[in-house]
Amino acid sequence: MRLWKGLSVIWCDVRSYVRIRVGDGISTDFWCDSWIAGIDPLIGYVSERLAHSLGCVSVASMADGNGNWLWHKFEHLLPLNIRLRIAAAGCPMAGFVADSECWKGNVQGNFTVKSAYVIWCGPTAPNDGKLWKTLHKYRGLQRVKTFLWLVCLGWVLTNSERVRRHISDNAGCTLCGELI
Repeated sequence: MRLWKGLSVIWCDVRSYVRIRVGDGISTDFWCDSWIAGIDPLIGYVSERLAHSLGCVSVASMADGNGNWLWHKFEHLLPLNIRLRIAAAGCPMAGFVADSECWKGNVQGNFTVKSAYVIWCGPTAPNDGKLWKTLHKYRGLQRVKTFLWLVCLGWVLTNSERVRRHISDNAGCTLCGELI
């Protein structure tokens, strides 16, 4: 029961890293769904005054069914770099498998714990070892050395970290109340 409750708390975050893998293009919205790897939904690249008039249009309706895009329907609305990404993404064709969801975290679209970790925590920085050698040479109390080690690893559970992990709602300092 706790697993599902925990997932329900972060589901919106998880959902934002899911994209559509286009097959036949029938069930994917051309403008509002995230279906091209590496870019946000196309509606974000259209000017605001035109965006409200676009409506729901499937990816399949922007292609002729034979593997060719109907460029005249959208090329005037999108910048060149986005049109190039659409061309590189490939065109849906009649008879392809149905559209499905996949993970944005890696190129294949498969979820891995490593890809989720990199998304949430960021890529790990290369370590040259100086910091750890300095910490190793520290000649103070062992508990202070342990605390410094935890700080260097980023494992100290600060209020802002507690909020990020959905453990608490208060990111402020317990002494003065100021947000950190």
